[in-house]
This record gives sequence, C-alpha cells and structure tokens, in this order.
Amino acid sequence: MVLQLVLVALATTLLSADTVSAGQYANNTDCRVLPGDAAWPAKSQWDTLNSTIEGRLIASVPLGAVCHDPTYDEEKCKYLRENWQLPITYEEDPATPMSYWFQNSTCDPWTDRSTPCELGHLAVYAINVSQPADVSAGLAFAHKHKIRVSIKNTGHDFNGKSVGQGSLGIWTHNINSIQPINNYSQPWHKGPAMKLGAGVRGYEAYKGAHDAGLRVVGGDCATVGIAGGFLQGGGHSPLSGAYGMASDNVLEWEVVLANGTFVKATPEHNEDLYWALAGAGPSTFGVVTAVTLRAFPDGPVGGASLIFDRSQMSNDTFWKAFTYFQEALPGINAGGAQSAFATLPLQFYLQAVTRPDYTKDQMRDLLSEFTTKLDTLNIDYNLTITSLPTYLDHFVTYFGPAPWGAYVIGELMTGRLIPLEVSQADPAKIIAAYREITDTTQIIIGSTAQDVSIKPLRKPVAPNSVMPSWRTAVNTLLVQSYYNSSISWAQKQHLQDQLVGFAQKRIDELVPEDTGTHLNEASFSPLIDWKTQFYGANYPRLLDIKRRLDPENIFWAVTAVGSDALEPPVYLWYALCRKTLTSFLAARSREEL
Repeated sequence: MVLQLVLVALATTLLSADTVSAGQYANNTDCRVLPGDAAWPAKSQWDTLNSTIEGRLIASVPLGAVCHDPTYDEEKCKYLRENWQLPITYEEDPATPMSYWFQNSTCDPWTDRSTPCELGHLAVYAINVSQPADVSAGLAFAHKHKIRVSIKNTGHDFNGKSVGQGSLGIWTHNINSIQPINNYSQPWHKGPAMKLGAGVRGYEAYKGAHDAGLRVVGGDCATVGIAGGFLQGGGHSPLSGAYGMASDNVLEWEVVLANGTFVKATPEHNEDLYWALAGAGPSTFGVVTAVTLRAFPDGPVGGASLIFDRSQMSNDTFWKAFTYFQEALPGINAGGAQSAFATLPLQFYLQAVTRPDYTKDQMRDLLSEFTTKLDTLNIDYNLTITSLPTYLDHFVTYFGPAPWGAYVIGELMTGRLIPLEVSQADPAKIIAAYREITDTTQIIIGSTAQDVSIKPLRKPVAPNSVMPSWRTAVNTLLVQSYYNSSISWAQKQHLQDQLVGFAQKRIDELVPEDTGTHLNEASFSPLIDWKTQFYGANYPRLLDIKRRLDPENIFWAVTAVGSDALEPPVYLWYALCRKTLTSFLAARSREEL
C-alpha cells in the first residue's frame, strides 16, 4: 500500500508511521478493527448483513482498478482518465471521494498498471441505502463488530469526512425522492416547502422546485447533494443574499442516530439535534435520510457577470480595479444579492451576481458603483445583465450547462470568512495580501459574497448552529490550488504546503483569530484551530449534544465535533482508537475550563 502524508505539516511524524503496522492496534479493545485483525467479521457474517438489507451490500472496488492488473481494461481505463476530473464520475461510486488528496494514490489511474491497486482510505463495504432500516442494520453491525463507519452521499468532500480505512460505508446517494409541499403547516412555517431525499443533487432539486413553481436554497454546484455535507455545513447559495444560509431554511430532518433509532428533528421536537445538524457539519450526529426545506414562490431572477482580461492593463491597474470591486461589495450585498468571483491568472472573473426578483435595470444599478469606477480606468470589460423568468433559467445560464454544470475537481483548498468591518476598515490591506499570494504562486483566490445577517425578511426558520461569524462577514474566501491528477505526490505535497504555510498564514494576518471559516471549504491541516475556526462559540453545546447522542463515537470524521476523543486522527489508514483515559480526561478538562 502506498502510504502518503495526509497532513504535510506533520511530515516528519507521519513518515515514521510507515513502519507502524495496523496489527499493533489489533489487541487494543478500544480500537476499531481492520481487515486482517482476528476480530474482523467472517464472510458469513457479512453475508448475513447483506441478507438483512436485501442484497444492498457492495464490496468496494476502487475506480482506478480498471487501470491496474489483474483487472486492467485499456478502453475503460482510457475513459476513466478522460473523465477523472468530472464530479459525476465519483457520484455513482459508493466509496471514492471527489478529492485526489484523500484518494491517497492507492489506486490511481495515472500510475503504472503493474502498481498494486488497494482500497487505501476507502470503505471495505458500502450499503446502498434505500430506507432508514438499511442504515440501522449497518450501524448495528458496525457497533457489534467494532467497525469504523463512513458516510458518503455524492462525495464532494475536500476534508476526508467521507472516507476511512476499514470502514463500513453508508451510501445515501440513491435516496432521491422529491416531494413539493404546497401548504406545509407547522408553528415554525406555514407555506410552500420541499422534501428531499438525502441523495438529491442541486440541479435535481432546482428542477423539481421549478416544476412546482418554487425555488429552494442550494449550492452553485449542480452535482452537490443538498441534504449531506452542504446543508449540514451551513450551505452558502446564489440565493443566500435573499433567503439566508441553506441551513436557515431547514424545517425538518429525518435522521438515523448512532443507536439505530430513526427520528425526526424539528424546531420543537428533538430540537438539540435539529440545531446541531443545521450548520455543524456532516458525519457527526447521525445519518440524514431526508430533509424538508422552506421553499419560495418562483419568479424572475436578476443576474449579471463581468469579465476583463489582465493582458490589457498593468498589474497595478488590475489590482486597482479589483480594489474597486472589494469596495463595492458591501453595497451589492446590502441589495440582497450574492456574488461569485475569482482572480484568475489571466482575468478577473465575476461569474455571477444573483438577485431574486430584480429587473435588468435594477441589476445594472446594483453594479453601477463598480462599473463607473472601471470606466474611469478605461478598462474594456464584458458585462452581461439578465432578468430570467425562473431561478432554474438563471442557474443554468450562470452555473450550467444543464444538468451537471461545468465544475471540475482537482483542487486543494483553504478559506476564511472576511468580516465586513475588516473589509471596510482597510480594503487596500486585504488586496495587498491577495496580490502577494496570486502574483507569486499559482494559487487562485475565489469567493462568494453575501449578507446572511439575520433580518426580518431573512430570518432562519429557527436558531441553528451555523458558524456565528457568517452573520457579520462580507464574503467567504475559497483559496485554491488546482493541479492535474497525474502529478507526483511530492508535487501535491508542495502545493498543500504552499497553500497552508504561505497563503493561509498571509490571510490569517488580516483578520481576528476567532473570525472563522466555512468548514466545508477549509483546510484539514492540524495548524488550523478547527474548534474555533469551524464552530466558534457553538462548540461547547455541540460537544455536549455529540456526547449525549453518540457516546461511543460511532460517527467520526476529520475535524468533526468530538473527533479528538479518538486517535490517531491524522492516520486515516490506521485504526481509530479511543484516547487513553488520562489524555481523554485532560483534553475534556481543558475544554470545560
């Protein structure tokens, strides 16, 4: 097996781990078992589980197996390589995540066919879930046999939350029911709603809502599952400026708990679970099988995009123009819009400004502060303004093509929320950091900007665990380093080190330590104070809920609430073990001080 570094910052420590065998954990009763351990279930026991769930147990085979002996298939390997960057390649697979880093090169289609193909971080078996009872059976089996559990929906996962060596995978991708509700009626909401199965992806949800004359809050990537990590991580959306975070719109969760119990969580029933699921991250409190969202009547949606090339101007002029945009963002946000943009090596790319119920004239006015200043610089820019009949029309125009969009995978990522007060106090300081990062590396700084502060016309359905810093941020940064999947692991490590050791540090200098970040678009590096940055003041309550609902830590994921109760968290390829009593109590004592 190719043992690669999960965390570059711990290079020295992890390199020494190559000499550590999984077997050294086998006799530790506080560890999850692995294949090859004496306690690993026999085939007959797996067969019994498969019978219980009516044949829905899948033995994992890495996608790259068709590129390696003895299962090499030249035609299939060629097709896989051609489509390796497309999200759809991974969505139909029960185990492989959409992250080259956490695939770990253990069965890479770009390595020599003679290189052994192994599962690495992937689940050994996965349950193709069709109903909550399948999840309950899987969790009972995992608990009985002390097997690690992993949860995968579509696999949009930059932080390793959907993988785990030796795990039993819970694959929710095929729970894809869509149910419009015209007259939802509960004390916390009266009006239209949409019930979505856990596997429903963005485009599918938007199409289902469109057909019912509605719109729902989801991501800008058409292939992201709504009810998985997106919604449970807060979820920013092209519609967030008008309707808040995606988690702000949850009416009900349907969840299988660690003990196998199927429950509903609403603002008035299992309210702690409702609160925790709505913002504090996936693979932590339970397996979500369905969610009901507040929906909104459909209608015209204003849109805009703006692009200009860097080649037509000096570097100073380019960054002056970008400064003008940064200065205009608070006003655009205040208008109820969301902006998605990036500084690319060859251009400034304002991909989309989205404002429901705006006309073309209103969109033009919304951007006028920025465009007027661009005109003073004599910049030749390409501005598109639209007001399309429905949200689906808008989404396909700016985030298409339908149905699955144009996004590809292949990035390492980190991020940061930028407080409005920091942005307004000294925008030039922020731009100087962006310039230093992008002018000296191949790193791309992307962002979405929106105001999700709580206001009378943009109130959450109920209080939730969305990172509090979202409410005062002008934008969230997506600091990305793209690479071709065929580069060497050493090159990947260099890019990750550059991203965390240089870009992240440079951005951290701009903001207070407790500013926070979007936990789904952040670094998994141990240099990140993840409790503060991902959860903030919510962490103590979240940890209490975690301990009550999952005292045995059946659910575990990198940087998830309570994840430091098990070790070694950085060795994804070894067994998870409960910390020693002394170290565990010491850590708990520190948390409670």
